[in-house]
Amino acid sequence: MRSIPQALLWETLSQGRWSLPGLFLLGNGLPLLVYGSLCGMGVNTADPAFVVLQSAFLPLVILQFSIGVAVAQGPMARLYTSPVSSNAIVAWHTLSGAAILALETALAAWMYNWLFHAEWPILGSMLFAAVAWSALQLLQFIPSQPSLSGLFFSSMPLFVSLLWVTSRYGSWLSPPTHYWREVTLVDVAVLAIIAGICYAMNMTGVRFARCGEALPRIGVSKWLIQVWESLGVGTSENDRFRSAIDAQLWYEFRLKGWGLPFLSALVMSLALTLVAFGVIVAPDKLNGAYEFILVLGVLLSAFALLLGAVFAIENSSIPGEKRDRGLGDVSETFRFESMGGFLAVRPISDTQFSRVMLWVVAKSVALSNALWLVVLLIAFLAMWFTNHMPHSLSPQRVGAWILPLNLLGPWICMANAASVAFLARRTVKFLFAGFALVMGYFFLTASMQLPRDMVQTVHVVSITVVSALIVILTLWVFHRCRRANQLTSKAQILSATLAAGILIAAFGLRPADSPLVAFPLALAFAALAVLPFAAMPLTISASRHR
Repeated sequence: MRSIPQALLWETLSQGRWSLPGLFLLGNGLPLLVYGSLCGMGVNTADPAFVVLQSAFLPLVILQFSIGVAVAQGPMARLYTSPVSSNAIVAWHTLSGAAILALETALAAWMYNWLFHAEWPILGSMLFAAVAWSALQLLQFIPSQPSLSGLFFSSMPLFVSLLWVTSRYGSWLSPPTHYWREVTLVDVAVLAIIAGICYAMNMTGVRFARCGEALPRIGVSKWLIQVWESLGVGTSENDRFRSAIDAQLWYEFRLKGWGLPFLSALVMSLALTLVAFGVIVAPDKLNGAYEFILVLGVLLSAFALLLGAVFAIENSSIPGEKRDRGLGDVSETFRFESMGGFLAVRPISDTQFSRVMLWVVAKSVALSNALWLVVLLIAFLAMWFTNHMPHSLSPQRVGAWILPLNLLGPWICMANAASVAFLARRTVKFLFAGFALVMGYFFLTASMQLPRDMVQTVHVVSITVVSALIVILTLWVFHRCRRANQLTSKAQILSATLAAGILIAAFGLRPADSPLVAFPLALAFAALAVLPFAAMPLTISASRHR
């Protein structure tokens, strides 16, 4: 290659031949299913609720696309020892990643507009994606700056950019009311300023890390650790695990279990800000903040799907050895795979391993749901104290279904995605096949230009058929798991109880005017809730003994 930009771009496209399309498919999976299901139930995309959906899906889609770009580019640290200036490293990582991320976002927005008439803004989404990539680049400094000051340094620009883009859909601290259709010169100037600040911060981080230095610390994190240890509730060096299962549970939850609660805490902090703003400044907007918090349950399910998809990935660049990676090891090559040698040789059976993974998912989802319920209760109390109680505590189109949907949604997404993630070598093929089927169906129905009533009927029939296939797949997986002697009696009883409880709650809480397609959807929902109890042991066994 004749120049550094050409070499970096070629390397990104070469190494990202699977990660770029794979994460593009994963990022579009949930929005396609949600839009397709709602259109199949007769919901018009002109409904104001779709503005909230679009504003929630946009950051999530960009985040998943950016993971594919990050995997394709590799860490900046691999170039620290090369004869390349820090300015060139930051500039060309940022420019190439921003261009790829903006193109993927524009393609996704055009696809939703063409299929569902969703009215996603394209230009604004592209510009925000490009700037968000500059902010996301700062997150790579968190492992090398393990302190509160490092966390603040790395995450604050991303939080500010997310807060600013929400203002383009309405006011600063209120639910979205309209699409971001017009991009003004002021918007471009603000985005350019944010990108410039992120670039300067990336340069500062690279200069510190390249010289083997850490950012200056305030000392708050060290003080908090000392206080925690003084209370006597921390883990001491004399503590011992009672069994290998307990040790594995601690290991897995420490690495993967805190991801969803951490993201939930960030999102819920924004929701609490909305509630506080409503109580202090505009009590009449508390109803909108309450509905916004209800919708956040869907966003938590999307986070759970993303984290579950990478749940099984292990860094096995040094098999059997896990040591601290200091700044001197940053140029070492990382190799990620599903169920590497470090986990495969653990002294526990496949059934016990699956129990550990499901328990980690359950604890993570429980903590996330607890945060969501606490914030929802705070919003409810705020409306009650300010005498602004709404006529109904649940959306009219969904009714009381919103609570079980939001509580079980993260479990279904994270547990099933984690189960599939253990088949990492085949996951990309599954993604391509599923995405091709979904896209072929939507493109076919959109290109035939059928009357709206007929299109709705086709969607209802398709949803019913897919729901039936999900139920059949669940029964087949349970049959395979039982024949392999990997399904315990407790797991069978728990699965039957959970499925029966979901169906009873679904049929008992259904709205009076619910469409017929809601019944097969409830069956599919119950099947997906219990599917991981049988799928996880099978996929772990296939990955562990391949």
